[in-house]
Amino acid sequence: MKRLIVFSIMASSALTAFSQGTVVYNNLTALRTPIIIAPAFPATQLRGQPNVVVANSTPLGTTDYGAGAVGASGTGFSAELWAGADAASLSAVTGSLVPLRTGASFAGYITVISTLSVPQVGFNSSGTFQLRAWDNANGTINSWAAAMAGVLGRGSSSPFVNSTGGGGTPATLPSNLTGLTAFNLYIVPEPSLIALGALGLGALLLRRRKA
Repeated sequence: MKRLIVFSIMASSALTAFSQGTVVYNNLTALRTPIIIAPAFPATQLRGQPNVVVANSTPLGTTDYGAGAVGASGTGFSAELWAGADAASLSAVTGSLVPLRTGASFAGYITVISTLSVPQVGFNSSGTFQLRAWDNANGTINSWAAAMAGVLGRGSSSPFVNSTGGGGTPATLPSNLTGLTAFNLYIVPEPSLIALGALGLGALLLRRRKA
């Protein structure tokens, strides 16, 4: 009886693992979709392929990241893939939290994982994905929730529908993230700074009226 229970548990675990979709977790493929720092737009979320080459991006798109745009680089930045059945049900994919690569040739690109299992999406299926990235404050900010609570740079791609591999006999190859496009990291000012700015603008307008 005990052997039967153990076998059932093992079979169930194997079936669950087999049912997971797989993707190639990489934004440096035939499609190059970098994570960008855009000094011209420090407080604006930008998404989409650049209209000029930034950090070896290809193909060209329509998004203007402004002068001085470069790829984010190094272990001081983290990226994480989120997935779900749709954009409303996204959650972090286990094992996808990685630093960005270093070196001029790899600025803007994540540390590569050639096969990433995605429990949120079944094999040979499709789901909604999103890449999120942030300044990790020298390794002290290790989750998207913490990044959202802070005032350092963060950003995310537009949610995109993507297929998965992983099923069949033999199993199909993991799918590339063909729906992913570039995006920038931006800073959201603290509410107190926004309020201070609004007060300053109000005072300036009041002075102009009196004048």
